[in-house]
Amino acid sequence: MQGRVSQEEGVREAERLGATPPPEILNKYTGVGKAVGNGNFVCELCGAKKTDLQIGLEPDYVEYINRMVDVCREVKRVLRPDGTFFLNIGDSYTTSSGNKITGLKPKDLIQVPARLAIRLQEDGWYLRSEIIWAKTAPMPESVSDRPTMSHEKILLLTKSPNYFFDGYAVEDLSVSMLAPGGGTGGDLAWEKRIKHPTGSDKGWEVADFRNMRSVWHLGPEQVPDWHVAPFPTEVPRRAILSGLGRAGVCAKCGRPWKSNKGRNWAPTCTCGSTKPVPGMVLDPFMGSGTTALVANSLGHDCVGIELNPDNARQARQRIIDNGRLTNIVTIDQGTLDETLKQEDAQW
Repeated sequence: MQGRVSQEEGVREAERLGATPPPEILNKYTGVGKAVGNGNFVCELCGAKKTDLQIGLEPDYVEYINRMVDVCREVKRVLRPDGTFFLNIGDSYTTSSGNKITGLKPKDLIQVPARLAIRLQEDGWYLRSEIIWAKTAPMPESVSDRPTMSHEKILLLTKSPNYFFDGYAVEDLSVSMLAPGGGTGGDLAWEKRIKHPTGSDKGWEVADFRNMRSVWHLGPEQVPDWHVAPFPTEVPRRAILSGLGRAGVCAKCGRPWKSNKGRNWAPTCTCGSTKPVPGMVLDPFMGSGTTALVANSLGHDCVGIELNPDNARQARQRIIDNGRLTNIVTIDQGTLDETLKQEDAQW
């Protein structure tokens, strides 16, 4: 975990969520082995058994979704009532032999995001939006009987029907594709169209920022080649700005300051605090630390959780190079087991 808070405080007081991609089902990791469930592997060469707790190594998507629901349940436990949770989730196909356990046919698209979204709704989450991350330069695929996959889905989830969201903080400019006087404003949102003062024959004028859209056209960025699942900084940037704001949060109650359609941030509470403080972003799948770097660049703090030691070391170094690492908590398996036993005893 990285941030200005202790391990316990970081988990219990995380105020805002901006989640990065969890490891996708059937990820290809280094080594030779066959998944047999619950992170257990059997070597195909010698029969040796190995246990790996990384999410994404399950033998079928049902177990993967079950584990993701468990993780998201812990996220919901520490999320503020007015907080938001952006979950980037990829999809996968069945193998040539299909999936006899779940009844899927060979070469079926599993629809992992949709299945997980429904399970999360059943678990109490509000599914508020399905965002399409459209990749302008997707990874090539050696397929000829279907389109190349060039998008991923981002689920916008909340724990209550009333929450903070500032779609104008992302600074999505309203742009008309039509010449002046040539129609009704093109792709300009209805709530942002302004009638020309001289008459309808002049069409519509562009009126500054518009509410953030649900399709994000984003291209690749230069990233270290050691991380297997890099993503553009614009993904967490949009999540943090819309879910936490740009100005910060109230020092007394923690509610974010909100903009007036992209400008003039003001408190959303009546506490009377005149100066906001940094908000808190929680990243339960930290990876290479991109979300933490973006949160820091926007003036917010971040608590990151990463199971893979190599990724954790790389993320730590990136944050140190950025000059914002202030606390490190490392939990080994023995300490984790003892902590869980103590918590079970308390309950």
